[in-house]
Amino acid sequence: MYVKEIRISSFGTITDFVAVPSRGLNVISGPNESGKTSIAMFIKFMLYGMPATRGPAAIERKKYVNWKTGEASGALTVVTDSGEEYRIERTLADVSRGGKGSYKETVTVVREPGGVPVSFSGSVGEYLLGVPENVFVNTAFVRQATGVKPESEPISRSVENMVTAADDKVNVKKALGELDRARVALLHKNKTGGMIKELEEERFRLREKVESDKSNSDETVRVEAALDETGKKLASAEENAKYFDELLSSLKVISDKRKLDAVAKTASDIEKTKKQLEKEKESAPDGDFDSTVGMCERNFDALAQARENYNSIPDPENEDDEEDEFGSDPFEDVRRSERLRSKAKSRTAAGIVFLVIAMLVAAGAIVLKYVMRMDLWLYVALGAAAAAIISVLFFAFGARSRSDLNSIIEEWGAPSVDELAETVRLRDQIRSDNRELRQKKEKARSDLAAATAAAEESREKLSEIATKLSIAFSDGTEDREVLESVKNTVSDKRSIVSRLESEHAAQTGRLVALREQTADVDPAETVKEVRRILATDAGKKAASMNQEEVREAARKRDFCRGSVIELKKKETELDRRLAELRATAKSPAKAAEKLEKLDLLIEDLKRRHDAYVTAYEALSLAGDNLRSGVLPQVREYASDMMREISNGKYRGLSISPSMDLYFTDGESGTKEAELLSSGTEDAAYLSLRLALIKTLFSGEKEEYPPVVFDESFARFDENRLSAAVALLSSGSFGLQSFLCTCREEEEKRAETAGANIIKL
Repeated sequence: MYVKEIRISSFGTITDFVAVPSRGLNVISGPNESGKTSIAMFIKFMLYGMPATRGPAAIERKKYVNWKTGEASGALTVVTDSGEEYRIERTLADVSRGGKGSYKETVTVVREPGGVPVSFSGSVGEYLLGVPENVFVNTAFVRQATGVKPESEPISRSVENMVTAADDKVNVKKALGELDRARVALLHKNKTGGMIKELEEERFRLREKVESDKSNSDETVRVEAALDETGKKLASAEENAKYFDELLSSLKVISDKRKLDAVAKTASDIEKTKKQLEKEKESAPDGDFDSTVGMCERNFDALAQARENYNSIPDPENEDDEEDEFGSDPFEDVRRSERLRSKAKSRTAAGIVFLVIAMLVAAGAIVLKYVMRMDLWLYVALGAAAAAIISVLFFAFGARSRSDLNSIIEEWGAPSVDELAETVRLRDQIRSDNRELRQKKEKARSDLAAATAAAEESREKLSEIATKLSIAFSDGTEDREVLESVKNTVSDKRSIVSRLESEHAAQTGRLVALREQTADVDPAETVKEVRRILATDAGKKAASMNQEEVREAARKRDFCRGSVIELKKKETELDRRLAELRATAKSPAKAAEKLEKLDLLIEDLKRRHDAYVTAYEALSLAGDNLRSGVLPQVREYASDMMREISNGKYRGLSISPSMDLYFTDGESGTKEAELLSSGTEDAAYLSLRLALIKTLFSGEKEEYPPVVFDESFARFDENRLSAAVALLSSGSFGLQSFLCTCREEEEKRAETAGANIIKL
């Protein structure tokens, strides 16, 4: 069989790829990660699919299902050696729910021309090639990861099955094992166990019973009555167990339906919670809220502190400015008073002096006039008058100075001129203190105004936030009350958002868990089954049960099952005992008839045992005889291939039944493959694979497969590489082959040999 066309829709990293290979050697060339291995795996995928198992096969599914399209799909057109053309279409789609990695695989095979559908059982590869996947993989499909050496166990088993049964799918070892187990079941080799031994012992006991003529009719009647009663109880227990089984089975289906309903409700709740969360987030303040509230709180604190500072400063005793009243230097009045007092004293003293002079001169004038009767008294009198006038003037000037002094004292409110200086000092200190107090008061007033402005701005911002939060306040509400109300409202909103987020996360987790629990539940089938169940008494009862009733039903079911087991045991014992009693109660003729039937059964089983032994020996002997004829044929094919690949250096290969290889080079004798170079070992196992293809694919189908090599010649030297490429390209090889490589040397040698080059 050869591949006529490769058409990949999506497989691994490859999409929309079409190639028309030749019937000989095809080289798929490209750098690493370009998709060579994907093309090789695509050919196997088309023939055998990807089984739904765990381990490497599951990894292959994830690897080759294209992550964009969600599937691995394409078509492969092949032509059999008899000339029939088939088109294989296969799709592996990821239909998983909840991330479980579930896949659905569909395959269609049509015969061309005409597109006639082909029906078959098993895999496409088995239908077309006649061999299972493990034979194909270990012969015609050389993977990069596994190397050239095939797995010995499946190949050895296939060869052995073929040489002993002419069919690689028949497991001869298993058949031999079944024959041996059947023989042992009848009679062990040492004759210590088996059905025959047990029947012989039973026959011995029966003979003893036949010899015994003791009758126990009363016990027989009692056992029969007990057996009848036990049968009734058993029927009742089975009926009850059946009812509870049906009840709990109905409950399971109803529970699945409730879980499906819970999935829908939880999804709806999630959507509602999400909308409510979005609404709450929209009405919640933005990220600057905390800083804004903090600023408002600080401004209100600053206002309270500024108001307290302002109120703590007392008002000045005299709010008027005293600079004009006292002048710039109030102590000038003290110095002036001292001068005025000095002037008053000196002027008064001068007035007294001139007054005394006037009095003395007047006295002289009187003496001159009346005593001395001299005319000079008039001039002296004039002098006295002049002195008196001067004295009056001095007294007047002194009085004026004292008046000015009294005005100063009066003005300052001093008790006396001596206390004027202290009074002025005290008044000046008071004025200085008032000036400082007024400055502090003015500074406090300015700070209060600034704090009031900042607080007013904070009130406006708080009002905006309150409006956004739909908080209404009456006029005159305290700033602190507004602030605390806003903070509490935001705290409540954040608590609501946090609660909704937690609720959303919990609902999402619950939805995931519910979907995992219902991943394998068919909703439509479940709804249909629930409708059917609810029409039954058990279904109606199950639908109304609470958890305690469910646990009670499970306990009753287990009790009924246990009762059934115990009653069956009792029934069996009673049956056995009744059989014993009836055996003793029957006539010797009836017992002898039963004993005769037992003898015939034992003889029949012995003949069957002898037949199993004969068949086992014959099948083993046939395998030994035929193996000696087929293994040399495989060895001859492999030796021919090895001579060509090694350019005649190794003339022969020896193959053990477990598919281990030994070399013969004509010089150093026979060597194990593992002792030689890695390139020689690869060449040998390549020869073995090609020989096995000639042997294992020459059965009833006589259909040879295309051979796939994925980076399989990496360890070949130049001579072996040239020989291997020449062999695969030659007409004598006669099989289509695909060589996936990133090495330019392999591509050039293949191109020289006339291979078809497919570049990626």
